[in-house]
Amino acid sequence: MEDNAKDNVPSEACVWLSVSHIKSELLFGFTCDLIETNLPAVASLIQAFRQGVAVEGGQLPSTMWIRPQRAAQDRNKLPHLFSAAGFLTVSEEFAEVLSGFDLGQTRLYPVELLHSNRREAFPGRYYFLNIAEVHRYFSPEHSARFERIPNPATTYVATIEAEAQDDDVTVIPAALNGPDLWIDDTFRSHFFCSDRLAQTLRAAKVASHLPLFRCRVLTPS
Repeated sequence: MEDNAKDNVPSEACVWLSVSHIKSELLFGFTCDLIETNLPAVASLIQAFRQGVAVEGGQLPSTMWIRPQRAAQDRNKLPHLFSAAGFLTVSEEFAEVLSGFDLGQTRLYPVELLHSNRREAFPGRYYFLNIAEVHRYFSPEHSARFERIPNPATTYVATIEAEAQDDDVTVIPAALNGPDLWIDDTFRSHFFCSDRLAQTLRAAKVASHLPLFRCRVLTPS
């Protein structure tokens, strides 16, 4: 944890948790040359994204297309945040909101997204969102209805289902400081954002399909 205070009283402040990584409607079957020629390299990059490791833009594909087996997704309108073959991806509108906040080491890298015919592009501009801020703010002893991960081989201690409820997860006060978007490397396959960022995303109407759950913030006892 990044705060040594004895925190056990919920405050009125909050942050937000996204479970977008496990929402099936946000998973799109894209592929690219790198996937088809060097799948281990892609797997390493996706793992880096999930662990909050910064990657260089030149390591990432510049163009992706829907797999022929998923051609039905050509007809889908891409949401403002989704997974493109495992890479967290956002629309230009979403990226514009992020640009007004403290992202720390987090970076956005442009990617062209095509239909399965590899000629027609999805409307709009899209960016890989490489969240590269990692902070241990999760407070399991003050949280409810999460799944413990008894795996000493990783830093993860918990995850949560897509049916999460507001205030199931509690974080320590340090979560209110620093960058507005981060990964907690004790909490698997999710990311957190500040209340001010969540509210701005909603006001900009780019969070309608983004599953966000309120997290309580502790105050020193």
